Amino acid sequence: MTILEARNFYNKDEHKYELSRNNDFLLFLMNLLIKDYRPFMEIKDLQKLIDKLVTWYEIKYPEHELMRKEGVFDTRFSYLESISKYLGYEELLSRLLPKDLLLLETKYRSRCGGGNNRIILSFKDTSKEYIKSNNIIYLNSITGTNISEILGYLDRKNIKIDDIYNKLKENKNLDLSEIKECIINHEYDILLRNKILELTALKLLYSKNTTPKRGYERAKYFIDEYNKYLNINLRKDEIDNLINRDYSHVDHNVFTQENEYELTLDRKIKLENQIKCGIHLENLTKKEIKYVNLALKMPIDDVTKAITWYKVKNKYNYKSYLYENLKRKWN
Repeated sequence: MTILEARNFYNKDEHKYELSRNNDFLLFLMNLLIKDYRPFMEIKDLQKLIDKLVTWYEIKYPEHELMRKEGVFDTRFSYLESISKYLGYEELLSRLLPKDLLLLETKYRSRCGGGNNRIILSFKDTSKEYIKSNNIIYLNSITGTNISEILGYLDRKNIKIDDIYNKLKENKNLDLSEIKECIINHEYDILLRNKILELTALKLLYSKNTTPKRGYERAKYFIDEYNKYLNINLRKDEIDNLINRDYSHVDHNVFTQENEYELTLDRKIKLENQIKCGIHLENLTKKEIKYVNLALKMPIDDVTKAITWYKVKNKYNYKSYLYENLKRKWN
Protein backbone atom coordinates (compact mmCIF):
# COMPACT_ATOMS: atom_id res chain seq x y z
CA MET A 1 0.00 0.00 0.00
CA THR A 2 1.43 3.39 -1.04
CA ILE A 3 1.57 6.46 1.19
CA LEU A 4 -1.42 7.93 -0.67
CA GLU A 5 -3.40 4.69 -0.31
CA ALA A 6 -2.55 4.49 3.39
CA ARG A 7 -3.73 8.08 3.90
CA ASN A 8 -6.99 7.31 2.11
CA PHE A 9 -7.35 4.11 4.15
CA TYR A 10 -7.10 6.00 7.45
CA ASN A 11 -9.40 8.76 6.19
CA LYS A 12 -12.10 6.13 5.66
CA ASP A 13 -11.94 5.11 9.31
CA GLU A 14 -15.40 5.65 10.86
CA HIS A 15 -14.03 5.29 14.43
CA LYS A 16 -16.66 2.70 15.34
CA TYR A 17 -14.43 1.57 18.20
CA GLU A 18 -15.07 4.91 19.98
CA LEU A 19 -18.14 3.66 21.77
CA SER A 20 -19.68 6.90 22.99
CA ARG A 21 -19.73 8.17 19.38
CA ASN A 22 -20.86 4.97 17.68
CA ASN A 23 -24.57 5.28 16.85
CA ASP A 24 -24.96 1.61 16.00
CA PHE A 25 -23.32 0.45 19.22
CA LEU A 26 -25.41 2.81 21.38
CA LEU A 27 -28.60 1.56 19.75
CA PHE A 28 -27.43 -2.03 20.16
CA LEU A 29 -26.87 -1.44 23.87
CA MET A 30 -30.13 0.46 24.24
CA ASN A 31 -32.04 -2.45 22.74
CA LEU A 32 -30.42 -4.84 25.22
CA LEU A 33 -31.45 -2.62 28.11
CA ILE A 34 -35.02 -2.48 26.83
CA LYS A 35 -35.01 -6.29 26.86
CA ASP A 36 -34.24 -6.22 30.63
CA TYR A 37 -30.47 -6.66 30.37
CA ARG A 38 -28.64 -5.54 33.53
CA PRO A 39 -25.08 -4.55 32.53
CA PHE A 40 -22.25 -4.51 35.04
CA MET A 41 -19.84 -2.34 33.02
CA GLU A 42 -20.30 1.26 31.98
CA ILE A 43 -19.47 2.44 28.47
CA LYS A 44 -16.26 4.06 29.70
CA ASP A 45 -15.17 0.71 31.18
CA LEU A 46 -15.93 -1.11 27.92
CA GLN A 47 -13.84 1.50 26.09
CA LYS A 48 -10.95 0.97 28.49
CA LEU A 49 -11.12 -2.78 27.86
CA ILE A 50 -10.87 -2.23 24.09
CA ASP A 51 -7.86 0.04 24.62
CA LYS A 52 -6.16 -2.52 26.88
CA LEU A 53 -6.62 -5.32 24.36
CA VAL A 54 -5.27 -3.17 21.52
CA THR A 55 -2.21 -2.18 23.56
CA TRP A 56 -1.59 -5.81 24.51
CA TYR A 57 -1.63 -7.00 20.91
CA GLU A 58 0.60 -4.19 19.68
CA ILE A 59 3.14 -5.24 22.32
CA LYS A 60 2.61 -8.96 21.69
CA TYR A 61 3.27 -8.62 17.95
CA PRO A 62 5.92 -5.90 17.49
CA GLU A 63 7.03 -4.83 14.04
CA HIS A 64 10.22 -6.90 13.96
CA GLU A 65 8.33 -10.07 14.92
CA LEU A 66 5.79 -9.62 12.12
CA MET A 67 8.69 -9.02 9.72
CA ARG A 68 10.36 -12.21 10.97
CA LYS A 69 7.22 -14.18 10.13
CA GLU A 70 7.71 -12.98 6.55
CA GLY A 71 11.34 -14.13 6.51
CA VAL A 72 12.78 -10.64 6.97
CA PHE A 73 15.19 -10.33 9.90
CA ASP A 74 16.41 -7.19 11.62
CA THR A 75 19.95 -8.01 12.73
CA ARG A 76 19.58 -5.81 15.82
CA PHE A 77 16.87 -8.13 17.20
CA SER A 78 17.86 -11.46 15.65
CA TYR A 79 19.04 -12.83 19.00
CA LEU A 80 15.70 -12.13 20.71
CA GLU A 81 13.14 -14.86 21.23
CA SER A 82 9.58 -14.38 20.03
CA ILE A 83 7.75 -12.35 22.67
CA SER A 84 4.32 -13.54 21.53
CA LYS A 85 4.79 -17.01 23.02
CA TYR A 86 5.22 -15.44 26.47
CA LEU A 87 2.16 -13.22 26.20
CA GLY A 88 -0.59 -15.83 26.12
CA TYR A 89 -4.20 -15.57 27.15
CA GLU A 90 -3.62 -16.35 30.84
CA GLU A 91 -0.91 -13.69 30.99
CA LEU A 92 -3.41 -11.17 29.67
CA LEU A 93 -6.17 -12.24 32.08
CA SER A 94 -3.83 -11.83 35.06
CA ARG A 95 -3.46 -8.14 34.17
CA LEU A 96 -7.15 -7.30 33.71
CA LEU A 97 -9.72 -6.06 36.20
CA PRO A 98 -12.26 -8.56 37.63
CA LYS A 99 -15.12 -7.02 35.62
CA ASP A 100 -13.01 -7.31 32.44
CA LEU A 101 -12.56 -11.00 33.18
CA LEU A 102 -16.27 -11.44 33.84
CA LEU A 103 -17.12 -10.02 30.43
CA LEU A 104 -14.48 -11.99 28.51
CA GLU A 105 -15.34 -15.27 30.23
CA THR A 106 -19.10 -14.52 30.27
CA LYS A 107 -19.79 -16.61 33.34
CA TYR A 108 -23.31 -16.81 34.70
CA ARG A 109 -23.93 -14.14 37.33
CA SER A 110 -26.55 -13.40 39.94
CA ARG A 111 -27.64 -10.70 42.37
CA CYS A 112 -26.20 -12.62 45.32
CA GLY A 113 -22.84 -13.24 43.68
CA GLY A 114 -20.79 -16.23 44.70
CA GLY A 115 -17.28 -17.62 44.49
CA ASN A 116 -15.18 -20.57 43.30
CA ASN A 117 -17.14 -20.76 40.05
CA ARG A 118 -20.42 -20.99 41.93
CA ILE A 119 -23.31 -18.55 42.16
CA ILE A 120 -26.52 -18.54 44.17
CA LEU A 121 -29.99 -18.04 42.72
CA SER A 122 -33.25 -17.98 44.63
CA PHE A 123 -36.91 -18.27 43.78
CA LYS A 124 -39.99 -17.82 45.91
CA ASP A 125 -43.18 -19.81 46.22
CA THR A 126 -45.79 -17.05 46.44
CA SER A 127 -48.40 -19.50 47.75
CA LYS A 128 -46.42 -19.83 50.99
CA GLU A 129 -45.99 -17.01 53.49
CA TYR A 130 -43.38 -18.40 55.84
CA ILE A 131 -39.67 -17.67 55.47
CA LYS A 132 -38.75 -21.08 54.02
CA SER A 133 -40.69 -20.20 50.90
CA ASN A 134 -37.38 -18.87 49.50
CA ASN A 135 -35.63 -21.67 47.65
CA ILE A 136 -31.94 -21.72 46.74
CA ILE A 137 -30.21 -22.95 43.58
CA TYR A 138 -26.43 -23.42 43.62
CA LEU A 139 -25.25 -22.98 40.05
CA ASN A 140 -21.93 -23.67 38.36
CA SER A 141 -21.13 -20.25 36.89
CA ILE A 142 -19.12 -21.75 34.01
CA THR A 143 -21.46 -24.49 32.78
CA GLY A 144 -24.74 -22.98 34.00
CA THR A 145 -25.82 -26.26 35.63
CA ASN A 146 -27.10 -26.88 39.15
CA ILE A 147 -24.56 -28.26 41.62
CA SER A 148 -27.10 -29.68 44.05
CA GLU A 149 -30.70 -30.88 44.04
CA ILE A 150 -33.53 -28.40 44.60
CA LEU A 151 -35.46 -29.83 47.50
CA GLY A 152 -39.07 -30.41 46.63
CA TYR A 153 -38.68 -29.30 43.03
CA LEU A 154 -35.79 -31.08 41.30
CA ASP A 155 -34.04 -34.27 42.37
CA ARG A 156 -31.24 -34.21 39.80
CA LYS A 157 -27.96 -32.35 39.38
CA ASN A 158 -26.16 -30.97 36.29
CA ILE A 159 -29.31 -29.57 34.68
CA LYS A 160 -28.88 -26.41 32.59
CA ILE A 161 -30.47 -23.33 34.15
CA ASP A 162 -32.60 -22.82 31.01
CA ASP A 163 -34.11 -26.29 31.47
CA ILE A 164 -34.58 -25.68 35.19
CA TYR A 165 -36.46 -22.46 34.42
CA ASN A 166 -38.69 -24.17 31.84
CA LYS A 167 -39.46 -26.92 34.33
CA LEU A 168 -40.23 -24.61 37.25
CA LYS A 169 -42.35 -22.12 35.32
CA GLU A 170 -45.01 -24.82 34.99
CA ASN A 171 -45.79 -23.96 38.61
CA LYS A 172 -47.63 -20.62 38.40
CA ASN A 173 -47.02 -19.91 42.11
CA LEU A 174 -43.26 -19.55 41.70
CA ASP A 175 -41.57 -16.17 41.32
CA LEU A 176 -38.70 -16.99 38.94
CA SER A 177 -37.65 -13.42 38.15
CA GLU A 178 -34.11 -13.88 39.49
CA ILE A 179 -33.56 -17.02 37.42
CA LYS A 180 -34.92 -15.36 34.30
CA GLU A 181 -32.67 -12.36 34.90
CA CYS A 182 -29.64 -14.67 35.17
CA ILE A 183 -30.47 -16.32 31.82
CA ILE A 184 -31.07 -12.99 30.05
CA ASN A 185 -27.89 -11.44 31.44
CA HIS A 186 -25.80 -14.41 30.32
CA GLU A 187 -27.22 -14.37 26.80
CA TYR A 188 -26.66 -10.64 26.36
CA ASP A 189 -23.26 -10.69 28.08
CA ILE A 190 -22.14 -12.97 25.25
CA LEU A 191 -23.56 -10.64 22.58
CA LEU A 192 -21.91 -7.63 24.21
CA ARG A 193 -18.58 -9.43 24.61
CA ASN A 194 -18.51 -10.45 20.95
CA LYS A 195 -19.40 -6.91 19.87
CA ILE A 196 -16.54 -5.50 21.96
CA LEU A 197 -14.10 -8.01 20.46
CA GLU A 198 -15.20 -7.11 16.92
CA LEU A 199 -14.64 -3.42 17.63
CA THR A 200 -11.24 -4.21 19.17
CA ALA A 201 -10.21 -5.87 15.90
CA LEU A 202 -11.31 -2.71 14.05
CA LYS A 203 -9.19 -0.51 16.30
CA LEU A 204 -6.19 -2.77 15.72
CA LEU A 205 -6.78 -2.51 11.98
CA TYR A 206 -6.93 1.29 11.98
CA SER A 207 -4.23 1.86 14.59
CA LYS A 208 -1.93 4.69 13.47
CA ASN A 209 0.88 3.29 15.59
CA THR A 210 1.77 1.16 12.59
CA THR A 211 0.87 0.60 8.92
CA PRO A 212 -2.42 -0.71 7.50
CA LYS A 213 -0.71 -3.99 6.64
CA ARG A 214 0.58 -4.56 10.19
CA GLY A 215 -2.69 -3.42 11.70
CA TYR A 216 -4.51 -5.98 9.56
CA GLU A 217 -2.10 -8.74 10.61
CA ARG A 218 -2.58 -7.97 14.31
CA ALA A 219 -6.34 -7.86 13.86
CA LYS A 220 -6.25 -11.29 12.20
CA TYR A 221 -4.13 -12.76 15.00
CA PHE A 222 -6.50 -11.24 17.53
CA ILE A 223 -9.61 -12.78 15.93
CA ASP A 224 -8.00 -16.19 15.38
CA GLU A 225 -6.68 -16.38 18.94
CA TYR A 226 -9.89 -15.29 20.62
CA ASN A 227 -11.91 -17.72 18.54
CA LYS A 228 -9.60 -20.39 19.96
CA TYR A 229 -9.47 -19.05 23.53
CA LEU A 230 -13.23 -18.60 23.91
CA ASN A 231 -14.50 -21.20 21.44
CA ILE A 232 -16.44 -18.58 19.48
CA ASN A 233 -16.75 -17.70 15.82
CA LEU A 234 -15.75 -14.09 15.22
CA ARG A 235 -15.60 -13.45 11.49
CA LYS A 236 -12.88 -11.65 9.56
CA ASP A 237 -15.15 -10.54 6.70
CA GLU A 238 -15.25 -6.89 7.79
CA ILE A 239 -11.51 -6.39 8.19
CA ASP A 240 -10.90 -8.35 4.96
CA ASN A 241 -13.27 -6.09 3.05
CA LEU A 242 -11.80 -2.93 4.55
CA ILE A 243 -8.16 -3.79 3.80
CA ASN A 244 -8.89 -5.03 0.27
CA ARG A 245 -10.77 -1.96 -0.98
CA ASP A 246 -9.25 0.26 -3.66
CA TYR A 247 -7.66 3.25 -1.92
CA SER A 248 -5.68 4.49 -4.91
CA HIS A 249 -8.01 7.42 -5.65
CA VAL A 250 -8.44 10.48 -3.46
CA ASP A 251 -11.97 10.75 -2.11
CA HIS A 252 -12.76 14.42 -1.62
CA ASN A 253 -16.09 13.54 -0.04
CA VAL A 254 -14.76 11.39 2.78
CA PHE A 255 -17.32 11.49 5.56
CA THR A 256 -16.24 10.69 9.09
CA GLN A 257 -17.81 11.25 12.47
CA GLU A 258 -15.46 14.21 12.96
CA ASN A 259 -16.75 16.28 10.07
CA GLU A 260 -20.32 15.28 10.86
CA TYR A 261 -19.99 17.41 13.99
CA GLU A 262 -19.08 20.45 11.88
CA LEU A 263 -22.78 20.88 11.10
CA THR A 264 -24.52 22.87 13.81
CA LEU A 265 -27.16 21.17 15.91
CA ASP A 266 -29.86 23.61 14.74
CA ARG A 267 -29.03 22.86 11.11
CA LYS A 268 -29.23 19.09 11.72
CA ILE A 269 -32.64 19.44 13.38
CA LYS A 270 -33.91 21.63 10.53
CA LEU A 271 -32.73 19.09 7.93
CA GLU A 272 -34.40 16.21 9.75
CA ASN A 273 -37.66 18.12 10.16
CA GLN A 274 -37.65 18.77 6.44
CA ILE A 275 -37.09 15.07 5.78
CA LYS A 276 -39.98 14.07 8.07
CA CYS A 277 -42.32 16.61 6.47
CA GLY A 278 -41.39 15.53 2.96
CA ILE A 279 -40.01 18.97 2.04
CA HIS A 280 -37.74 18.96 -1.02
CA LEU A 281 -34.12 19.60 -0.06
CA GLU A 282 -32.01 21.75 -2.37
CA ASN A 283 -28.83 23.80 -2.41
CA LEU A 284 -27.22 21.55 0.20
CA THR A 285 -23.51 21.50 0.89
CA LYS A 286 -21.57 18.25 0.58
CA LYS A 287 -21.52 17.84 4.37
CA GLU A 288 -25.28 18.38 4.54
CA ILE A 289 -25.87 15.83 1.79
CA LYS A 290 -23.78 13.31 3.68
CA TYR A 291 -25.66 14.00 6.89
CA VAL A 292 -29.04 13.61 5.16
CA ASN A 293 -27.91 10.29 3.70
CA LEU A 294 -26.88 9.17 7.19
CA ALA A 295 -30.23 10.24 8.65
CA LEU A 296 -32.15 8.34 5.98
CA LYS A 297 -30.17 5.18 6.77
CA MET A 298 -31.07 5.26 10.46
CA PRO A 299 -33.06 2.16 11.51
CA ILE A 300 -36.80 2.76 11.69
CA ASP A 301 -37.76 0.51 14.57
CA ASP A 302 -39.92 1.94 17.33
CA VAL A 303 -37.00 2.51 19.66
CA THR A 304 -35.18 4.66 17.13
CA LYS A 305 -38.30 6.59 16.18
CA ALA A 306 -39.04 7.37 19.80
CA ILE A 307 -35.51 8.60 20.42
CA THR A 308 -35.44 10.60 17.20
CA TRP A 309 -38.72 12.38 18.02
CA TYR A 310 -37.39 13.12 21.50
CA LYS A 311 -34.34 14.73 19.95
CA VAL A 312 -36.35 16.88 17.52
CA LYS A 313 -38.83 17.97 20.16
CA ASN A 314 -36.24 18.84 22.80
CA LYS A 315 -33.39 19.91 20.49
CA TYR A 316 -31.08 17.22 21.79
CA ASN A 317 -28.15 15.84 19.86
CA TYR A 318 -28.98 12.25 18.87
CA LYS A 319 -25.77 10.67 20.09
CA SER A 320 -25.62 12.78 23.24
CA TYR A 321 -29.16 11.78 24.21
CA LEU A 322 -28.42 8.09 23.67
CA TYR A 323 -25.17 8.27 25.60
CA GLU A 324 -26.62 10.20 28.53
CA ASN A 325 -29.68 7.94 28.68
CA LEU A 326 -27.47 4.85 28.76
CA LYS A 327 -25.34 6.32 31.52
CA ARG A 328 -28.46 6.97 33.61
CA LYS A 329 -29.32 3.27 33.43
CA TRP A 330 -26.35 2.53 35.71
CA ASN A 331 -27.09 5.28 38.22
